[in-house]
Amino acid sequence: MTGATTVDPPTPATSLRRFFSDEEKLAIVRETAQPGAKVSAVARKHGIVTGLLFRWRVQFGVGRDRRAKLAHVALPDDTAAARVLRDLVRPPEGMTADACEDCPPPRRLSPNLRRHLTRIG
Repeated sequence: MTGATTVDPPTPATSLRRFFSDEEKLAIVRETAQPGAKVSAVARKHGIVTGLLFRWRVQFGVGRDRRAKLAHVALPDDTAAARVLRDLVRPPEGMTADACEDCPPPRRLSPNLRRHLTRIG
């Protein structure tokens, strides 16, 4: 091994790195905005990694305006945990908590729980 020489691999005649124009990037990014499209599938189709595609999405502002869809959640009134959660959890801004006719009035918080919430909040 003392007389071994190292040989560097030959440099390819053309670059292996692909370059995309802004128009090509935008077209690929718009594919991800189609209903039901998955970023990973679009990236695979075009032979690029998902991280690059997500970076392009940020660059072109795609997906930024989407808000999470909220689901209606109904808690059974017969459990103590549901009553405590209803008293503690406030609906997010822009949402209201619907009161049902059969729902009991909200319970007051115990002084210990109120102190705890004040400390952590």
